[in-house]
Amino acid sequence: MPLTDKVLAVLSMALVIAFLGILVWWVREPDLIAVVVLVCGLAIYDFYKGAGHDQTIQMHKD
Repeated sequence: MPLTDKVLAVLSMALVIAFLGILVWWVREPDLIAVVVLVCGLAIYDFYKGAGHDQTIQMHKD
């Protein structure tokens, strides 16, 4: 993944987490907090897997 893609991915992840953080701050419902934590956790996991940090599956271009 090129550097610009990584920078944009980190920036977009930070903006989503910031938006959801503001939402949780103003609404403060336990159910919403649980959903936001779950969504952020899944998004970070997907980012980690998609950024090539997981070396269990390697794709080779032959």
